[in-house]
Formats: sequence, structure tokens, C-alpha cells
Amino acid sequence: PHIGGSSGAALAAVGEIISRSTLAALRGEAVANAVNLPTATLESAELARLTRVAGAAGHLLGVLSSGIPEAVIMRIHGEVVGAVAEHVFLAALSEGLQHWTTTRVTPVNARIVAEQHRIAARIVAADGRQPAPADAIDFSFEAAGDGAHVVRIRWSGGSAGIIEVDRFSLDHPLAGDMLITHHRDRPGMIGHVGMILGRHDVNIAGMQVGRHYRGGEA
Repeated sequence: PHIGGSSGAALAAVGEIISRSTLAALRGEAVANAVNLPTATLESAELARLTRVAGAAGHLLGVLSSGIPEAVIMRIHGEVVGAVAEHVFLAALSEGLQHWTTTRVTPVNARIVAEQHRIAARIVAADGRQPAPADAIDFSFEAAGDGAHVVRIRWSGGSAGIIEVDRFSLDHPLAGDMLITHHRDRPGMIGHVGMILGRHDVNIAGMQVGRHYRGGEA
């Protein structure tokens, strides 16, 4: 916002907005009033929930992709305002770039950093082969390169969560603190993971497992 408040109270209010926006940018959160970001149409609390999960998806892409990808692509399954889509994409892109580069990245400078590292950053409409439910919007994030990885999130009823990781669908959306393992499907694997976590005093609140076929990837 501009800093030309006409009174002491106005200047104080504007200063508070600028301070909150600056802190949000430094924390990598959605910045509603950034000059080089579009104005979002969601309420700030809703946008924060959505971008937080998008950031988690981007973080996961960064972990899954060992090298710098050729492109980061977000596919939208459903109807969403362009400004909201940009905020969601930049939240994911900035988190991924934190893993792929040594640059300090926030949603505000994410596209610039991606361009500097020759990473194509694109938002596209999905082709409709994997549509979202009528009351939801899905965002699929792909890190394309030598080995493509995809994380899909769903926004429905004011809440968001991760619903798919590398073609493994989840029965319930994931959000919050989580551990994701990639292994071969074989007897005893779930118990083995539980024992490791137990030795480190980590409690399991919930668990989901998935596989493509018996004895295959899980």
C-alpha cells in the first residue's frame, strides 16, 4: 500500500499493513499487498490455508526431485480465479526452489529465481482426464526433468490437503506434520516403520498405505 497517509493514525495503520506484509513475505507466506503479485479474491485466512498446503506440496517436490528440474508445472482441475492460482503456484514454486537452489526464495521473487536457473514455470488447465469432484478444485504440481514427480492437492469446503503423491492416491487428504516413505510392498514393512518411529518417541496419529500391485512400489 502507499505510504501517503494524511494523519498520524492513517500512517500508523498503513505502517502496520506494510509490516505484516513484509513479515509474511519473509516467512514465505501469501502476501496480499505485494506490488508484483496479483490481488487474490479469497479471504486472507482461506488463502493462507490453501497456500500453506501448496507450499507443503512444493517442499515435497523438492525432496522427491534430487536435481534441478527443467520445469515446474501446475495443472488446475476445476475453475479458479487467475489471481488465486498465481498465489497457489508461487507458494509451491518457492518451496521447491529452496531445495534446488541456494538462493533465498519467497513467493514474491520465485518466478525471477526460476528464470535465473532456467526452470520453466507454467500454470495450465488440466485436460479433464482426472477431474476433481464438482465441489472441489485440485492443483497438480509437477517437477519435470529426468524423473518427473507429481504432488496433487485438493481445495474443498475451505480446507486443503495433499491427495496424491507420484500416482499414489490417498483416501484422506494429508496436512500438517507427516512422514512419507517410498518402498517395495512386502510383509512387515508397516511394522518396521512403526518400530523406527517408536524408538524415537514419535507417535502415529494416522496412517495411509498404497500400492500399484502386490509386491510392487508402495
